[in-house]
Amino acid sequence: MYHWWIYEYVVNTAWFVQGFAWALFLFNFTLPGIVWFTMSSRNPLRREKNDTGAGQPTAQDEDNAWNGGNAKNPPEGGSSAGSESS
Repeated sequence: MYHWWIYEYVVNTAWFVQGFAWALFLFNFTLPGIVWFTMSSRNPLRREKNDTGAGQPTAQDEDNAWNGGNAKNPPEGGSSAGSESS
């Protein structure tokens, strides 16, 4: 087995041994994250559709703030921005 061509010229070379060692190191380094994402059933590459961030105001919250909390039913007088007409 030690005299096979693939062992002498591929497996027993410095670049193959170092590549295998680095691959093993990177696998061991990333394995806890892979296990955590798998066990929590979350996809690390995709965000949730309804995720707006904890405590972050939405556009509707800002509209409500400018409208006195009544964005869907603007005050009488036409404008929803709260401008007074004389």
